[in-house]
Amino acid sequence: MGAALRCYPQRWRNRHGDEAAELATLLIGDGVPARSIAWSYLIGAARARLATGPRRRLGMAAGTLLVAAGSLGVPLALLSSSAPASAASVIRARITHPGDAAGQLESLFRSRHFHITVVQKPVSPSLVGSIINPGIKGPSRSGAGILREITGPCAGGARGCVVGIVLPARFTGRARIVVGRAAKPGERYAAAADIFRPGEMLHCSGLLGESVRQALPALESLPVKVGWDAGSAKSHRRPVPSGRYYIAGGTAVSAGPIAIRITAQDPAHSNSAGSHGRHC
Repeated sequence: MGAALRCYPQRWRNRHGDEAAELATLLIGDGVPARSIAWSYLIGAARARLATGPRRRLGMAAGTLLVAAGSLGVPLALLSSSAPASAASVIRARITHPGDAAGQLESLFRSRHFHITVVQKPVSPSLVGSIINPGIKGPSRSGAGILREITGPCAGGARGCVVGIVLPARFTGRARIVVGRAAKPGERYAAAADIFRPGEMLHCSGLLGESVRQALPALESLPVKVGWDAGSAKSHRRPVPSGRYYIAGGTAVSAGPIAIRITAQDPAHSNSAGSHGRHC
């Protein structure tokens, strides 16, 4: 299988190689002969190379196909009778409209007759429109559940949010997908990102890495209740902690109360953490 995939152009492998390997694993688990899948990929590789250049690529494509077939030890008579694998064996459920993330996923799952429930829960601003909890409720007779998560940009520009999932086309299990929505006033977040992350309340505030004493005037001007978290059993909630502390991060419980994480170590002396978030 690896030899067959290496026959594709490098650009194709960079974009589709992981998905092709996942598809092969799924099909083999469903009982499709590995030789049949390899033959399908070899044909696809030849077509991909023919599509990227003029007629002079024909010889190279045919040669690549035959060499790969030989390296796999596949008799040509068997290859000619094998059915090609179908690229439709996996479904990519990706959110492209964050404002209607739940509706978009529900529409896709309904069209495929999947038993997947989509639930919306309030989240902090940068997580709105992303998946915060994909999970399988029961076994799938296809032998596989959610194959992998698709990550992409978050609301506000941060990276690393889950914006989709890859499923077997014959998925027969049950799943529950939780999608983030904007919170109502006073509503507690089901999930929250760091409060200094792009899209969150204190992004570009310039407070990350500052001392508590320097940041206090700006924090007190916010229409929120500020608590303090020193990361230990002696964590401060209120009032303002005494001593020399620096702001290292924070989370929001809701749009109202926030918890500022503090540390006694000056971030200016450790991995330039003090400069993070000061310039936007």
